[in-house]
Amino acid sequence: MKLPGIFLAFIPLIFLAFDVMAQRPTHIPGDDEPLRVFESVENIIFYLVLPLIIIVLYVIWRRRLNRERAEKEKESGMEKDQKEN
Repeated sequence: MKLPGIFLAFIPLIFLAFDVMAQRPTHIPGDDEPLRVFESVENIIFYLVLPLIIIVLYVIWRRRLNRERAEKEKESGMEKDQKEN
C-alpha cells in the first residue's frame, strides 16, 4: 500500500512539532498578558511604525522592479521589430 505524497510531506512536520515542544523551557514563568503596544512610544515605533515602513518600501521596490522589467521587455520588443524590418 502506497502512502499519498501529501501524507509523506506531513511526517517531518510531526517531528518538528516534537522538537518545538522539547525546546520550551519549563522553569521560566510564562507571561500570559497581551502585549501592550500603546503603552510607550518605543512600542508604537517598534511594533507599528517600523513594520509599516518596511511594507511600504517593499511595495515601492516591487513596483519599480516590475516597471523596469516591463520597460526592458518593451525595448527588446522594439529592437526585434526593427531587425525584422
